[in-house]
Amino acid sequence: MLTSTLTECDLMDLGYQGDIFTWANNQADEYHIKERLDRFCANSNWIDSFPRNHTRPKRRIKRIEHVWMQDKDSYSIVQQAWCDPNKDSIHKLEDVLQQMHQWGNGKYGNVPRQIAKKQDQLSMLKQRVPNKECIDQIKDIERELDDMLKKEEIWWAQSEGEKHKKGG
Repeated sequence: MLTSTLTECDLMDLGYQGDIFTWANNQADEYHIKERLDRFCANSNWIDSFPRNHTRPKRRIKRIEHVWMQDKDSYSIVQQAWCDPNKDSIHKLEDVLQQMHQWGNGKYGNVPRQIAKKQDQLSMLKQRVPNKECIDQIKDIERELDDMLKKEEIWWAQSEGEKHKKGG
């Protein structure tokens, strides 16, 4: 029935990567239930408008990320980089950018890669019939994942804001 409905509405399932189940009731042992609730579909016009193409990676511009500025440690990094009395403002700004970039990449690394790693951990835990300890681990990882996703959302908002400034 699902296939005929999709065909009748000119929709295609866009597919899904990850755990086959997208929902679980987080109950232990024989009370544990898993289901796939989410499907992502699009019509042929949408698929034609947004083809999946791979372009060459663009050169990354060094910038201070908004998500870094929400970290309490960022203030001391900026202060430390700015304190050299032998440098003019331009060189101090260059130092701030360099120090923040080193610190931010070291502390936050690649957020999408960290998210994928946490999602893999979560997926492995959810494949088991969970006991109390496993459910606690799932909840902890879900909290960490929520925090990472908020950071990623801030990063994307900054990227979109910069695209609009450039007129693209």
